[in-house]
Amino acid sequence: MSIGEKLSCIFMTALMKDHGLKAVYIDLSDLIPLSYDFTDGFNDEFYKYMAREIGSRINQATEGEDDVIPVITGYFGVVPGGLLNGVGRGYTDLCAALAAVGVQADELQIWKEVDGIYYILNISMLKLQSKIHEDATVLSLRLMILMTYSCH
Repeated sequence: MSIGEKLSCIFMTALMKDHGLKAVYIDLSDLIPLSYDFTDGFNDEFYKYMAREIGSRINQATEGEDDVIPVITGYFGVVPGGLLNGVGRGYTDLCAALAAVGVQADELQIWKEVDGIYYILNISMLKLQSKIHEDATVLSLRLMILMTYSCH
């Protein structure tokens, strides 16, 4: 599943670099260790873990520099029953929301492949200041609901 996303991200990273931008490719396909315990399913701890790990990888790859553009895969690894069955088709938007939480972003932007659909969310609308005040599951779901709502 992740091959197309990896190739797209590698291409976009190279394109940005060719245009003089600082960009770094981040492959999240191994984010979830094969030993991860899914006994409790996709609970709050899973989403908190994901936000922390994605944020950590972004911070490591960008070395804390604000002018480096991280290009991350939306595919974040093997989950029981498969990613589409376990998380659903919105897994890339979920990954973006978790990345925003993980780096404590002020804003999340999602550009959809459908002409005319562009999401921009001010994270402070969700009362997220410098730390995670809500559990990652609730925040991610609220972000996805807001994105869907803004489309209609």
